[in-house]
Amino acid sequence: MDSQHSSNKNVTHGTATDAVTAESIRFLFRGFPNGLRVNIVLAMLLGARLWTVVPHLYLQIWFTLLLTITALRAQFLIRYRRASPAPEALPRWRNEFMIWAACSGSVWGATGFWFASYGALDIAVFISFCLCGLVAGATALLGAQLRVFLAFLIPTLAPITLHYFTRAPEPLPFMGAMVIVFGVAMTSTARLCKSILLESIALAISLAEEKVRAETANRAKSLFLANMSHEIRTPMNGLLGMSELLLATTLQPEQHHLARTIHQSGESLLSIINDVLDISKIEAGKLALEQRVFDPVNTLDTQLDLFAEMARRKGLDLLAAVSDNVPRQVIGDQARLRQIIANLLANALKFTERGHVLARLDAQRVDDGWNLLLVVEDSGIGIEPAQQQRIFDIFDQGERDATRRYSGSGLGLSICRELARLMDGHIEVVSHLGKGALFRVNINVGAPNVVRVEALPQLPKLRVAIVDASAATAAVLLGYLQRWGLHAIVCAPESGVGRPDVDVALTVFHAADSAAAQTQLRARVAAWALPVIEIAPQYGFNPGDPAAQLPLPFRRDQLLQALRLRFAPLATSPAQVAAPIMAPVNLNARVLIAEDNLVNQEVLRRMLDSFGCVPTIVGDGFAAATAAGDGWDIILMDVEMPLLNGVDATLQIRAAERLNGGERVPIIAVTANAFADERERYLEAGMDGCLVKPFTRMQLFEVLERHLRVPLAQRAVRDSSAV
Repeated sequence: MDSQHSSNKNVTHGTATDAVTAESIRFLFRGFPNGLRVNIVLAMLLGARLWTVVPHLYLQIWFTLLLTITALRAQFLIRYRRASPAPEALPRWRNEFMIWAACSGSVWGATGFWFASYGALDIAVFISFCLCGLVAGATALLGAQLRVFLAFLIPTLAPITLHYFTRAPEPLPFMGAMVIVFGVAMTSTARLCKSILLESIALAISLAEEKVRAETANRAKSLFLANMSHEIRTPMNGLLGMSELLLATTLQPEQHHLARTIHQSGESLLSIINDVLDISKIEAGKLALEQRVFDPVNTLDTQLDLFAEMARRKGLDLLAAVSDNVPRQVIGDQARLRQIIANLLANALKFTERGHVLARLDAQRVDDGWNLLLVVEDSGIGIEPAQQQRIFDIFDQGERDATRRYSGSGLGLSICRELARLMDGHIEVVSHLGKGALFRVNINVGAPNVVRVEALPQLPKLRVAIVDASAATAAVLLGYLQRWGLHAIVCAPESGVGRPDVDVALTVFHAADSAAAQTQLRARVAAWALPVIEIAPQYGFNPGDPAAQLPLPFRRDQLLQALRLRFAPLATSPAQVAAPIMAPVNLNARVLIAEDNLVNQEVLRRMLDSFGCVPTIVGDGFAAATAAGDGWDIILMDVEMPLLNGVDATLQIRAAERLNGGERVPIIAVTANAFADERERYLEAGMDGCLVKPFTRMQLFEVLERHLRVPLAQRAVRDSSAV
């Protein structure tokens, strides 16, 4: 085994040496054109100087001979470029190059022996100066191959050296010795140039090989991640889909808790998988941003709703403060902004044991859009100064102990930094150990041509008492009320003051409050005999309920709606009421499901049943292509299937539609592949959209509503007429 390893090592070393040698030979030819130009220019200068000293016939013969050699060398260069010789053939080309270099050197050397004797000593010195300059220039051009350089140097300098030693009537051995010393010095310089050049070539080859290996490894990693994403997402679709359907049924409280825990655990696993995929896309430069109109305020509120249960379990106050400067319509990538908000909120909640997590959203108008400022601050453990420099690195959570007290992938902040950079922004952190942390994110978004103007709230001049023990929550409420033109004061629950001179009391209960404390506070406020709006983590929001119980975290719009319902119900605009939960629907659509996984078949069938659809299931792409002409309203096509995959099945369906002149049925790719370039491939094959596993009922409904071939009203008429 050792001998085999040694043999492989020798082969590798020999291959590397051959590559360096081949590249050094190519270097000769890359500098060849410059050498030819120098020959012509220097010959003209030398001829002009000798024209009045040397017989014209001799100069013409020499110049013709030099031009002929130069032309033949140029032809040799053309042959080389046309041949593009392989590495193993390069030594033969080098040998021919050496012959032409010797010929050129001999022609130049003839001037030193033939013309140096004409005129005074200054002519010989001038010729020596030209020849030495020519050799010095050749050091850089020919130094990569020392033999080639010597083949040019010796015939160039030997004649002028011989002239000085044999010069009549008075030899000049000192001048001859100087030329010899110059030649030796140039040879030494050529050796050094060769060494440096070969090292540079070896380094360049090594870097090129490393780049190829890195690109190969990156492609292998991307392929591995794509395959693993597909293999993991497929069963996860069954896990999350079934648990979502289970949660929609009637369950006992303990059963609901267990099902909810399963669903949340699956969502956590999916979040980690998405983080790893996003980092891979960012590193590969393949993460593209969408440009669509969306509401940044609603995006923030939705994320707070998702983290409300996590905050309640930890006894934390989760809050949002939205500036009036924030537009309700911008152009950008809502999903990536949502991802930044989610990562920062999750990070803040994870490292906070008591107190609050506050998200603030502000905006500033710029030339062609808006600069959004998102600030997430917490009252958690804080970050040491040394750790603040590296918390944005991949897989670094900035923890101070080695016990991994806090779980997570360590990718969230790194993804936030890269996403902010892609959106022409940045992220920074301000923190003191033991005093919480503040993350500030700036991103740039566009402004739509037509902007929906939000009317200023119209409220009576109310006086409001904020009964709250939390300074953070009270500050958020106070800011909103004062901006709306209301007079507000903050009353501490434990102050025991009498009835304040106000019109309404905003009473805030916190997740950390005990039941006894809540009962005591409620009794104290009730003694004031004032209208009360309660804010508590366990409440939901019913826009039509004048009792006005608000959830914590509450939305700005919810607080405004509660005040209106209490004191100005007639001024309430339907457009300002929060959208209710999606009512039961009956899409009444015939859906063909092409899916080979039995669990995912059942998930799709049950979800479609809940939408009033009539699903039919086939287990492979060939069966889907065969059944496609039976008048379906939409086809849900899995991509990876036996016999015929979803892409090829779609191509066959589209070809059959063109051939038979049939109506184009919408085809949706249902895939576990989360890479954008793959989705482009599906669309190019003729699919109309993409549904990525795992998906929710709402996501499936949105796809159906967007792509169904026949509108709901027409389907109802069609089916009634058929009966």
